[in-house]
Amino acid sequence: MKYLLVVLCLLIPVRFGIAQVIDDEDPVFTRIKNILVAAQHGEEIKPMTGLEAYQCFTDDDKKRFDANGDAKRIAALVTGSSEFQSALKELGQKKKDYQRHVLEKLQTVHDRLYHDGDHFGPGIQTKAAVAAQSAIASEIVAIMQTRLPCCKH
Repeated sequence: MKYLLVVLCLLIPVRFGIAQVIDDEDPVFTRIKNILVAAQHGEEIKPMTGLEAYQCFTDDDKKRFDANGDAKRIAALVTGSSEFQSALKELGQKKKDYQRHVLEKLQTVHDRLYHDGDHFGPGIQTKAAVAAQSAIASEIVAIMQTRLPCCKH
């Protein structure tokens, strides 16, 4: 009897869609994440090729990025694309819990922060660049929240 209860407790959330796990292989999440990552690696945020100011995104670059409202501008461009609209429509057809989980996970997408001794190259950035990438992610997620059923009250 005890084992039957444990099995039922494990099956009920799966059967009714309560427990949904999003992994990096999930096609809807991956599609939107790839669009977001491409936006984070545009010309505004230069790649880190070294420690010199001309080789990375600096604090001064971040100040200009903020002053110009680049995160909002990039988010508006990205969310207006037909590729993004199609992915958002697909996400909108999923369960609300799933939508919320995708939004939470997208909020954390950015390059890895450079640590002393790391090799330079794709996927590693300065604190300023990671902050700018996070700002882009936040703006895109904020726009998505206005368009998804999970977030409408």
